[in-house]
Amino acid sequence: MRGSYRNGERVTLLEDQVLTGASARKTVDALRGAGLVVSQVAALLHRSDRAETELDGADLIYRPLLTPSLSR
Repeated sequence: MRGSYRNGERVTLLEDQVLTGASARKTVDALRGAGLVVSQVAALLHRSDRAETELDGADLIYRPLLTPSLSR
């Protein structure tokens, strides 16, 4: 983590893309462990429906910007 923050500060995690949500969940756990309050994850690109299940389990709101067609 870089920059300055205060214990209890509310933040949103911004990811470029989310596939399974596991990486975002790990980052959220680290941010929460550092005393930050994380309530949502925003992603530029949503790549799989598995992410929603993973992030819902961590009591997070998941907000993807783009969702390409997952079937071809």
